[in-house]
Amino acid sequence: LKAPYTFGLSITALLVGKEDLKSRTLRYWLVQGERISALSGNWILTPVNGGTRIVHTIRLKPEVPPFLLPSFRSLHDSSLRENFKTLRQLMLASA
Repeated sequence: LKAPYTFGLSITALLVGKEDLKSRTLRYWLVQGERISALSGNWILTPVNGGTRIVHTIRLKPEVPPFLLPSFRSLHDSSLRENFKTLRQLMLASA
């Protein structure tokens, strides 16, 4: 992974996931990673009238110096928002 919030550094991570079809949930967590202390989250898919509501929750503890945390959080949050906008556009285009 190379994103703005990695400050130009390459990041690798090994995640494991568990899908629960009954609750339409996918949970994931970090097994091993570089520059990441902790990472976990989930995706929850809920049928709604005319489509599917997707909720993504992420918990991330990067290995960055404390003075860089505000910049990291800002870049990470804006990057996630942009990625989800793109994902939404792709999903709507294929509908």
